[in-house]
Amino acid sequence: MAGNNYSISYIFVFSTILIERIADMIALLLIVAIVSYYGAFIPDIFGYKKYLFLLAFFAFFSILFLISAGRIKEITILKKYLGEHPKIKNLIEKIHEGGKCFHSIKSIILIFGIALLQWFLNSLSYFLIACAFSINEELNFFKSAALVFTSAFAASLPSMPGYFGNIEFAVSKIMNIWGINYETSLAYAFSVHFIGYISITVLGIFFIYRAGYSLKGIFNYHKNIKNQEG
Repeated sequence: MAGNNYSISYIFVFSTILIERIADMIALLLIVAIVSYYGAFIPDIFGYKKYLFLLAFFAFFSILFLISAGRIKEITILKKYLGEHPKIKNLIEKIHEGGKCFHSIKSIILIFGIALLQWFLNSLSYFLIACAFSINEELNFFKSAALVFTSAFAASLPSMPGYFGNIEFAVSKIMNIWGINYETSLAYAFSVHFIGYISITVLGIFFIYRAGYSLKGIFNYHKNIKNQEG
């Protein structure tokens, strides 16, 4: 929708979303490394450890593709093919445009710096809520950061809207393993999830209106798309 209003191609928008996801993955992998170093080991209740290598592999090759997308069309073998298929050539060029931020060291530092700051603030919010529950001795900052990773991984699994259920189960389960009782861990898990969900929803609505949109306009937009597809 924003792409249409600002005359930005879907592929360019997709490239920027991919960059955001890559930055998040790398930031989360770094968080896992840091909290593990400081002793906040995350029990492998979901079998997530076998996916960490795949995530790192995907992030590395996605960055490599975004950086080199513009050079692909210069490969001799592909030049003729792309010349005969301008749509594919245009697609590659737009992907390359979205990945141009990786051509600048300054941009790379800013992207990953902001991603780390975002997850740091998220970890801080988890820790402050632990303080409110008076469990900050059992749940220090590094363990709070470990729970942020746990929440992010749980949210990636199929679930009901808002990821309710997945996050509560995963966070409370880890806290149980760390010695925190079931009632406290479940109340804490619901609190961090609910507070985060409400905060993001309210901020999202605020910025939607700040950008000149409305909820009614967004619903009508999606309704029109469904009608066109039907």
